[in-house]
Amino acid sequence: MSALAKRDDTPIWFFWFFGAGALGYGGYLLYQFLFPETEDIMSNPSTPIIPPALQEEGFRAGRSVGMVQLMTVGPTVMSIPTGQAYLAMAAAALSEAGIDLINGRDAQGRKALYPLSGFRTMAQQIKIKANPPVVGGRISAVATPGKSNHQGGVAVDIGTAVAPPYGPESNVFQWLTKNAARFGFDHKEGASPSVREPWHWTHLASMLPFV
Repeated sequence: MSALAKRDDTPIWFFWFFGAGALGYGGYLLYQFLFPETEDIMSNPSTPIIPPALQEEGFRAGRSVGMVQLMTVGPTVMSIPTGQAYLAMAAAALSEAGIDLINGRDAQGRKALYPLSGFRTMAQQIKIKANPPVVGGRISAVATPGKSNHQGGVAVDIGTAVAPPYGPESNVFQWLTKNAARFGFDHKEGASPSVREPWHWTHLASMLPFV
């Protein structure tokens, strides 16, 4: 029997198996090249999973406004238009009055001023409604889940998690009162008798329509 005939006796499954393996490994290498930040989280459970875009379902007046695109601002997230406006306002506050609205510190160097709460998911709003925070000895007003402007990504609480952020007499509040409207922020909701929160500001310009 010739050498050619012997080569023809090689089982065809061998070629299929070898080809499929090579194709699969090539695909893996291509994926790692295109997405180098992706790691095996089973071998490294502490690795955070970073989505390609932050988005959550938003709500206003008890109705869905669809998926809200979000961005990180300090320790919280806001809708992208609100976040961009906040960053612009923070830059102005720092340059005009020396007020740091992103990472403010007190005389002892402790974090004293930052965007404490921006966008909230439905689960977060339900949780905070069930356990409203106490600020300055008073239980804070918390909107019904689905009706908070925080759930539309347009409300921002500016302060700290450990103490009352500031009062109406503070330089922070006075600067915001005079200048926040330049960046589309409004304090009517925070100033209402049922709320009375000098730290609560709303970016009405980025309020999304109902879907």
